[in-house]
Amino acid sequence: MKSRSKGLILAFLIITTILCASLPVLAATTIIYNGGSGWSQSGSEWHSQSTGRDGQPIGYSPPMVWTWNNSSSTSEAGAWSISNASGGCYIYAYIPRNYADVNQRYYIWDNNSIIASSLVNQASYADQWINLGYFSIVPSHTVRVQFDDFTPGVSSNTRYAGFDEMRFVF
Repeated sequence: MKSRSKGLILAFLIITTILCASLPVLAATTIIYNGGSGWSQSGSEWHSQSTGRDGQPIGYSPPMVWTWNNSSSTSEAGAWSISNASGGCYIYAYIPRNYADVNQRYYIWDNNSIIASSLVNQASYADQWINLGYFSIVPSHTVRVQFDDFTPGVSSNTRYAGFDEMRFVF
């Protein structure tokens, strides 16, 4: 009887060890809300949208903001910033189901230098977090994600550039 108990305990410990080793490591997550701390915008043609075309709430935490695309230059831009990045992070953009259909780059900055960009076709997503990638950030620097309405080759005022929340996972 004692050997059977020892065997069961050993099996339990092995299974527990395997399961615990396969669990993801908990990470610090910060969400920057459009309109909140860490958000900035430039330009004057902004629209705020709390509900989608179906009348249901839109965005990760309504309202989301959008502007029309511009084929000749950047007229509106938004940026999400977080200070004291801790060496690196995954960055995710939330794409709402309406008022977001441009094919445009998100630019990732480490302090005052662009370190990467990620092309996202917003029309391909609806109410989803999109992984822009993992980025190494110099500790104590500010990481910023910038997005704008400039869409060369696409007629102006034919696409929505949607700006919603950004998630940083350290």
